[in-house]
Amino acid sequence: MFCGNFFGVIQERDLDTGAPTGATLDPQLGDVGALDITSDGSELVSFGGEAPAISRWRLDGTGPMTRRIADGFVVADGYEPNGEMILVAERPDRATLQEDWGQFAIWDPERNRADHFIEGDLEGAGWLGPGLIGAVDRTKSAPISYDTTSGESLAAEIPLERSVSTWPSAGGRRFYALLENPGEVWVFDSQTQARIEPTIQVDGAPLWVSATRDGAQVVVTYDGESGPTTDVFDGETGEVIVGGLVGPRWHSVSINGLLVGAEGGAITQYDLRTLEPIAVLPGARGEVNSLQWSDDERVLLAASNDQTVSVYDVATWTRIGDPIPSEAPFTFPGYLRPDGAAVTVTVRGGVEVWDIDPEHLAVAACQMAGRNLTETEWDTYLGSLGEYRATCEL
Repeated sequence: MFCGNFFGVIQERDLDTGAPTGATLDPQLGDVGALDITSDGSELVSFGGEAPAISRWRLDGTGPMTRRIADGFVVADGYEPNGEMILVAERPDRATLQEDWGQFAIWDPERNRADHFIEGDLEGAGWLGPGLIGAVDRTKSAPISYDTTSGESLAAEIPLERSVSTWPSAGGRRFYALLENPGEVWVFDSQTQARIEPTIQVDGAPLWVSATRDGAQVVVTYDGESGPTTDVFDGETGEVIVGGLVGPRWHSVSINGLLVGAEGGAITQYDLRTLEPIAVLPGARGEVNSLQWSDDERVLLAASNDQTVSVYDVATWTRIGDPIPSEAPFTFPGYLRPDGAAVTVTVRGGVEVWDIDPEHLAVAACQMAGRNLTETEWDTYLGSLGEYRATCEL
């Protein structure tokens, strides 16, 4: 149900209880007039109460830059390292915990269909590398690895039942298992699933791990005596290169060594060689719970406990647009495609794919505006770029 007011705000309400859902729409035209929903339920139409204008909103999760996919599913672990598929799980209505998820599936986001379902009662499923999923079989309390090409599930030597979590490296050549007791990080070859050296020792329960290209430098955040502590290790020897960064609970290092960390809602870039802070990014209202790089290091994604996803242009450290809302309590709300051109976000009843390719964004802006900038607007916002010119092909 939608209710408009005299202040130009349309509020969405639950039809069963009448309570606000938290979603609001703003025509920005003053008093809201008559409202109606199209016969197929896909659009809300608002007539201006003061201005002679009609505003329309899509209600099915699609728009100039968004596509709705995977109805009834939640994004379980984002994109495969090669960016082709996403891992989803069935989500019962109003479920908020991972323990409530149902069957996992490998989903093709381009065709919007399940490539295939993963059989079994699984938990903690996640990508270990291209075409490889790791999970714990609840019925056997044993780790398995699942080959997405052959559809085979095999017993795995990975200590998934003892590990805090597993993380694939950029490109998916290696993955890391975090063991709480003792505080260790084990390294595995994604293709053979064999454990390889080194074993990285930390002074506390490991919380997060990421690595540069080919695992040359491994960054680990662990629960130290003074709080979350981050150290940088040599990926060949397991020796500490530099350590003792106290504060950020979550971090991520790009394949070429750009390091960011998050403490609460604050995001900071650090020098990988010294762990000294060198830049501050626009933060989030809620605690940041995930930081993800594109493979080309041009885009950074920050997911937050306020159920928003922020996308940053790395060259200028500016946030691209407003934070993207989601509905994913107690789970990561969104994931960045490795090429940095798309984001998947868990929403009510399914998944949305946001196209953030700059060229596509420019086309969408022209479609939304339906006109070119005026010369005054150009001088105000883009005057430093040169003389006025048309930017939209209308």
